[in-house]
Amino acid sequence: MLVLWMEHFLFNGSMLIAANVVATSLTDIFNQSLATSIFASDWKMAKMSPVFKNGSKSDLNNYWPISVIPTRAKIFEKINYDQLYQYLNENDLLNSGQSGFRSLHSTLTALLGTNDNWCINITEVSLMV
Repeated sequence: MLVLWMEHFLFNGSMLIAANVVATSLTDIFNQSLATSIFASDWKMAKMSPVFKNGSKSDLNNYWPISVIPTRAKIFEKINYDQLYQYLNENDLLNSGQSGFRSLHSTLTALLGTNDNWCINITEVSLMV
C-alpha cells in the first residue's frame, strides 16, 4: 500500500504547515482510493488559465492553456509514480531501450543506442558477405 512521506508536502507551503495534521488522514484516503480503484471526482477537476505567449492579445491562438490540479491529486500522483518507478526498476521490468520519463535517459540516449545497434548490424552483415 501507499506510504506517505513528508517530503511530498514540500511543494505546497500550506500543506507543509498542515503536514503533521493531515498526513495520517491523507494516507488513509490514498490507500482507500488504491484499494477501491476510486479517485475522488473533485480531485480530477483542473483550474484552466490562459497564459499569453506573444502576438495579438485578441487572437486566442496566442495563449497557452495551463491547468492547475488540486494539491491532493499532485501528492497522490507523485507518491504513486515514485513507488511504481522504484518497483519497476528494482524488479528490472523496464526495457533498457525505454527512455521516456526516466532520469538520465532522453531521446538522445535512445538515438545513440539505435545508432550503435545499426552500426553493429551493418558490421555483422558486411562480415557475412
